[in-house]
Amino acid sequence: MQAAGVCAPIELYTHMNDIDAGPFMPGGQLSSLLRLQGFEFSAFEMSFDQASAFLTLFTRTAEEFGQPNYIVVLGE
Repeated sequence: MQAAGVCAPIELYTHMNDIDAGPFMPGGQLSSLLRLQGFEFSAFEMSFDQASAFLTLFTRTAEEFGQPNYIVVLGE
């Protein structure tokens, strides 16, 4: 997440909801994965505390997965 410039909860919100470059962008990897599982993304919302915990967990390296950690978690 830090490599994408996402270091604070407000940056997380902005990044996740960006329809042109965010992970949930229409036709993107994550929105396509969710659609295959019967879900449709409408908006990314979480509290400040939830966003802080999310950033702590998912800014760790993703080398073992080969892609951002949250995509692996949501894909399972």
